[in-house]
Amino acid sequence: MCVALLRALGSEEFKNSDKELSRRLRTSLHRYTLDGGLLHYSTDPEDAPRVVAPHDEDLKYRILYEVHDTPVGGHLGREKTYGSVSTMYWWPKLYKWVGTYVRTCETCQRTKSSPHAAAPLASLLVPTGCWQSISMDFVFGLPKDKAGNTGIVIFVDRLSKMAHLAAVPDTIDGEGTASLFLDRVFRQHGLPEAIVSDRDPRFTAKLWKSLFQVLGTRLDMSTADHSETDSQTEHVNLVAEDILRSVAGFTPFYVNGLANPRVSLMPPRRGSGLSGGGIADRLADISPVAVRKHGDDFVSLRLSVLRQVRDAMAESQDLQKEYADAQGRGNVERFEVGDLVLLNAKHLSTHAVSAVFKTKLRSRFIGPFKVVAKKGLAYTLNLPKKMRTHPVFYVGLLKPCSG
Repeated sequence: MCVALLRALGSEEFKNSDKELSRRLRTSLHRYTLDGGLLHYSTDPEDAPRVVAPHDEDLKYRILYEVHDTPVGGHLGREKTYGSVSTMYWWPKLYKWVGTYVRTCETCQRTKSSPHAAAPLASLLVPTGCWQSISMDFVFGLPKDKAGNTGIVIFVDRLSKMAHLAAVPDTIDGEGTASLFLDRVFRQHGLPEAIVSDRDPRFTAKLWKSLFQVLGTRLDMSTADHSETDSQTEHVNLVAEDILRSVAGFTPFYVNGLANPRVSLMPPRRGSGLSGGGIADRLADISPVAVRKHGDDFVSLRLSVLRQVRDAMAESQDLQKEYADAQGRGNVERFEVGDLVLLNAKHLSTHAVSAVFKTKLRSRFIGPFKVVAKKGLAYTLNLPKKMRTHPVFYVGLLKPCSG
């Protein structure tokens, strides 16, 4: 194209011929000028002439590199990069070239935030009974007690919202946590079918996992940075902290004595099928007739309360999902096994990132990593072993690797 244009612009006889110029080039020939041996392009007479790049991909990539990748360029986005290039150079489909170049720039993919919104909220399954599914979490930074404990571990039944608390030191490990679980939960309620945790190192210790393998339960890890799956424990954490500031010794009693707005029933009734637990409840009618009535109604009451709680819990999850999705969720990428993705590093430990990527400034995204499995909105990545981090991540932390 450039050769034909140069010859046409240099010869009036050639300009009027049909030998080499296509109809489109002949139509746009007035936009080109020849100056100092260089071909220039202008959209109109008032437009500053721009040098036309020849049909040489290496040269075009070199121009884009100088404008985009150098320290002066600063790895700007598509629009700003196009603005810089188009003031000096022109070639057909320049905007498309710039868009592809910026989208596949490795540095930009690692450092720029993802434009995608969070994925639709995926609620946990509603438990069929009390203490069949529990969640757990830690609260640290509390004043030290006589035993040197500065934190508490909280076990919460996902259905009844009943909670068990225990004081722990900040050095608590997997073995100590497992011991507290057996004493506070297993001894009173038996073995749950599933446990939701925030995937803290205390929960992922080898001894902790081996203990549950022996007991025959499974550890349901919340995907990283997707706290909605464990929001009930976070709620109990806040309540417990407030109560600890006032009457630390009676914290479990008051936590379990508060009504939960999600299910609109008092926790003692939800957790045991019976009502009350305070002094006033001990003054209730204890006549033989009342005792027989309580005995006859116990099973039906228990089942009725259970159905009511499960219905309320399902409705609460639907409302939570509706509200969360209305905030811009849903516009996310979906990946298949074998796809290469970049991982948002904002919640990874410094060790996990530096073990693989040696950089002075921490990139927003690291990778690429291959998707090896997917389950709903959680994806398992093929991470290097030396990263020593859980490989399952929420889709909102991933973005496709282009190029």
